[in-house]
Amino acid sequence: MTNNPTSTTTSFYLRSSLTGNLIAQYDAAGVKQNGYVYAGKQLLVQQQRIYDGSTRTMWQHVNPIIGDGLSTDAQGVVLERTNVDPRGVNVGDEDPFISNEPTNGGEGEGYNQAAIDAMVASLFPGFGGPTCKVDGAFSLCHIAFGLLGMGAADFGPSQTTIAVYSRSLGKYVGLATWNPNQAAAGVSVFGLPTGWSINGMNFTGNGFTFSSTFPIGDMMKIYGNLGAPGLGGYLGELVQQGYGSLGQLSEAYGPFGDRQDVLLRAPMDSSVLNAVDELMQKPTCSKFLNGVLAELAKASGRGRDGVTFESLFNAARGSIFSANPWPFPGSASPDGILVGNPAFHIEILMRDEVRTDRSTAPTRIMHEVFHGAPSGGDNYTHTQMVLAAITVAEPLGDL
Repeated sequence: MTNNPTSTTTSFYLRSSLTGNLIAQYDAAGVKQNGYVYAGKQLLVQQQRIYDGSTRTMWQHVNPIIGDGLSTDAQGVVLERTNVDPRGVNVGDEDPFISNEPTNGGEGEGYNQAAIDAMVASLFPGFGGPTCKVDGAFSLCHIAFGLLGMGAADFGPSQTTIAVYSRSLGKYVGLATWNPNQAAAGVSVFGLPTGWSINGMNFTGNGFTFSSTFPIGDMMKIYGNLGAPGLGGYLGELVQQGYGSLGQLSEAYGPFGDRQDVLLRAPMDSSVLNAVDELMQKPTCSKFLNGVLAELAKASGRGRDGVTFESLFNAARGSIFSANPWPFPGSASPDGILVGNPAFHIEILMRDEVRTDRSTAPTRIMHEVFHGAPSGGDNYTHTQMVLAAITVAEPLGDL
């Protein structure tokens, strides 16, 4: 492994035949470089070979409730520390504004002014941080996505930056950026569509360089959730050295091959939601939708008295997202998480290259709202919905 993209180094990896976990890494000469020990799926101990030929043992201590963690050596000395705030950001455990200068009363902890300047600069577009625009003007990306979440903004037609959502973590883990050169080379990473990579990765043609904005902490948690924390540690090494070749990243791809965990997800375009509004204003459509609700309530005994389909849609409106990739044309929350529950959400597959995705999105949204329409218990099933639709549609002359 090297920071020079024109050089290659052969490495061999040993995985458990039972769990698939990465348990050892060897160089071309057969010398062990890294070792991993697990307690179930949780990484417990990592052994690293240092540049001078010695080995370092790191014990991993993770709080399963809040996600804080420690890495300690064999003597219990803390090597690394993670302190996670409620938004999943590692905020560290030092006051960054305590000076190291004796004349300012510092006690040798915290960051110096140059380090603070660099961190502050990395938060702003154009100075090292993610770049977003609102009405053509550069903006902090968290402001832009806040406007999207409130429905006060939409993605532009030439959108090249979008949020990355992790299904296993249940939260956004960063931004993704579209790179035309990466797209032309047919390169995809972590199961994202071709041409897209997570913010902090820069495509070089032979691989990717990594910057400090890459969300390695969240990515390692995702690997743990997918049962491959060893591969998460391997990715961490690539990020730490600042470069990973296409072959190395292919090796780290691991669990993302059959689990679409990270995806491009954004609040649904308001024009699509407005199209649902327009359909509901049509008398025949409104009569059909509310008739199906009534028939489902009659058949299941789990209806919501006096609640119209329009009311259900408006209750779900802020929890409807466009997603790409996505394994289904559309999906709603699993059984028991119904419209009105803050955890309820709908994902609709929206691919720029497939025009019918946009034209069919309004009816797919309606379909998913029906799934979450009961007052309690499990979602309405496809069979229940079809039977109710047939019963209502025949008298209306729609069949």
